[in-house]
Amino acid sequence: QELIEQLLDYNLLQHSRGLKVTRFDLVTVIQEVLAKHRLALDNKGMQVRSPHHPLTWQADRERTARVLDNLISNAIAYGSDGGELVIRVAHQRDWLALDVANSGDPIAESDREHLFEAFYQGSARRKGPLKGSGIGLSVAADCARLQDGQLALVDDTELPVCFRLTLPWASAPVRGAQYDNEAAPDETFPGGEARKETWSVR
Repeated sequence: QELIEQLLDYNLLQHSRGLKVTRFDLVTVIQEVLAKHRLALDNKGMQVRSPHHPLTWQADRERTARVLDNLISNAIAYGSDGGELVIRVAHQRDWLALDVANSGDPIAESDREHLFEAFYQGSARRKGPLKGSGIGLSVAADCARLQDGQLALVDDTELPVCFRLTLPWASAPVRGAQYDNEAAPDETFPGGEARKETWSVR
């Protein structure tokens, strides 16, 4: 099922570059995606740490969830049994940083520059009976780029593997984007909240 979803996502991204911008609670999205993977996480014995305080953001909710979904799938597939999965959220002014980190073997240097290429199969072995498609991270990176964001592998002081999604608050009209009734291409956070000058970690 996961492989089929990834292939469908990849095909859709090749033919549709439109966005649907909405204002949503990012932590709710995180909890929804974690719930989808709860059985796999339990079977693997992974301990999960994730934020619980609400954080409203304006972006494409579905594509943001797809990035998170692929990163969690990747952590389950390659992370260590009985290990950790840690999700962190921070924002500064109109930029969001979402980290998905896990225990396990570090990603080989020779694989790093190819991680986000479609159908690339790295040297690491998946932990489980299913073979990967090689497009999960490519789909995730495309979903980030379509929102003028970025997905990158970053160094982490706590765990050996950490992917970071950086995403802007959609404050300026995005080409091809549709805005719902609550979202608008404005320059303020919900409720007229001023832009934040310091990182707020949740």
